[in-house]
Amino acid sequence: MVFVLQTATELAILKHTGQEKTTFPSGIIEKRTQDEIPAQPTAQETKYLELEVYSSKQNVTLTINGKRRWDTSEMLIRGLNVVVFNEVTGAVMTSRWFDTYESRADSGLLMEFLNALKHGRIVCFAIKDDAIARISKEAVSYLSSYGSSFIKQLQFRSTWAFVVSRTADQRITHAESFQNPSNADEWASPIKIRTLVKLLPENVVKCNWEDTMDNRRRREFCDKYEGHGDVCRCEDPVSVELTPPAFPDGSRLQIPIAIMASNRPSYLLRMLLGLQKVEGWT
Repeated sequence: MVFVLQTATELAILKHTGQEKTTFPSGIIEKRTQDEIPAQPTAQETKYLELEVYSSKQNVTLTINGKRRWDTSEMLIRGLNVVVFNEVTGAVMTSRWFDTYESRADSGLLMEFLNALKHGRIVCFAIKDDAIARISKEAVSYLSSYGSSFIKQLQFRSTWAFVVSRTADQRITHAESFQNPSNADEWASPIKIRTLVKLLPENVVKCNWEDTMDNRRRREFCDKYEGHGDVCRCEDPVSVELTPPAFPDGSRLQIPIAIMASNRPSYLLRMLLGLQKVEGWT
């Protein structure tokens, strides 16, 4: 038997195989068809975000308000897949993957990423293939403190799905489930969780940046995207202007620079922050 956390205070028991879990917040009395649910809700259109998360050996899938999300650049990859939603609009703000099957360094990157998220965000986790082989004890403890009831029970080739919201003093688990393999030569059975998350009327965190042109650009970006903590943190965010230092003698060289970006904005940001430290170009 496997215990599956339904709400912060309620547990339900599911059978070992064929496992699915559906959770709904109290107060939901009407049923909606998929056609009635918008693909990307706004605060004016709906008060709830409907999520279905599937974890298995072959893949992970995420269905948002009845529409399956495919993003092979940042999702559906071996290891731990993470998707972050805005707590007001329900829109996807970022998705990342961490290959803690192969990379020991990814545990640190995972904790750094989660720690930089603003409070209130809705965070979805799912394992594809395996995410336990090289995950650090520190990362396991961090995910436990993040609200997971089962992360410490996972084994090599376990399946796991988890949806949570975090504030400064509260962890709200919307749904969580896992399966462990029956023996060391097999993968665990697939699992699926479904939940409705109540959206909030306003963001939990509002940064009081000075009203400048740069900060207006910053706010527009940070209201839509997550995972860029250096740019979007409330206290002392990095500049959004490319203003690298001059050479020690004060001179600069006019050097043309071509920037080619694809669909991994986190890599682009890392490159731009690196350019800010290069001396002597303009």
